[in-house]
Amino acid sequence: MKTNQLNAKEQLCRILADMNGPYWLICIKEKHENQIFQSDVDYRNGINLLALGYHESGARILTFTITGKCILAVTAGTRGQQEFLTEIVCRKLSRMIAQQHRVVRIEIREKRIIPITGPEKVRSVISFVNSRCQAISPMETANSYRWSCARFFFSHQDPLSSENRIGNLTYRRYRKIFHFRNTGFPQHWLIADDHVYMPSFCSIDEAQAYYADAHTYISSLNSVNTYLDMQEQTWGLMPIPTDTEIHDLSRYLGVGYRTAVSIINRATLP
Repeated sequence: MKTNQLNAKEQLCRILADMNGPYWLICIKEKHENQIFQSDVDYRNGINLLALGYHESGARILTFTITGKCILAVTAGTRGQQEFLTEIVCRKLSRMIAQQHRVVRIEIREKRIIPITGPEKVRSVISFVNSRCQAISPMETANSYRWSCARFFFSHQDPLSSENRIGNLTYRRYRKIFHFRNTGFPQHWLIADDHVYMPSFCSIDEAQAYYADAHTYISSLNSVNTYLDMQEQTWGLMPIPTDTEIHDLSRYLGVGYRTAVSIINRATLP
């Protein structure tokens, strides 16, 4: 893309940030770093709770990724809206897990709401959240991971049939999908794989607007700088990396184990 076009795109991003912000990075995790999401049902519930939080709080969700131990999301709106969204998700997620009678007690009490300033940071954080699945497992890609909005970015997936609208669900199927009462979800929202279809409640077009094109987006997912830019904030949110995670990181970055440790140390030092 020519320089003039890039400059124009960057100017558009700045206008978007001014008009649609403020933006936030939200992280919700378990107090003792235990596994929150253990089954497909758990992950689907997590997606449905984000949809509920969006619907009731008025906050916008640009993208999110759910891992076994946390929810990462890029959102927009007032600070109060973000507090309301996280409160809804934490409270109902805690209640659902309590009903499972797990051996290990799960306490959803850790949450962070971090402001994101400037279009460059917004772009960097979106890329980080969408690439998180690749850090979880080298076998995953942003296009294949089921529990993230990333697979809808610059994607040409066939649209769902209107028959999949929430308004067309039978009462029995509605209760099977949603394990909480009276969601009040818009009737035109779509259902896919027993959870709210992510494009129904996520502002994916707004998030995509921060990239010049699909090539720029893909490059940002694979950028070491994207990974490093976020470490100072995210290691405060995420568990201390295990030996396995360090090995995964070394494969992800294409470097040796000691180099991966050095990168983590440099990124987490004050």
